[in-house]
Amino acid sequence: MGVFILFYYKQVLGLSGTLTGLAIAISIIWDGISDPMIGAWSDRLRSRIGRRHPLMIAAGRY
Repeated sequence: MGVFILFYYKQVLGLSGTLTGLAIAISIIWDGISDPMIGAWSDRLRSRIGRRHPLMIAAGRY
């Protein structure tokens, strides 16, 4: 999938390979940082309907 995205951005949209690779790298690094933070936050969340149910409800609305 990553190769297809790189091909699409470069050939179809006309972006340079360097900028495309940089954008992909930034998104992967951000995902690696934010996922553990959100996971730790959801582990500490306490509500009357459960730990992760409020987050799933909120995600389903947007």
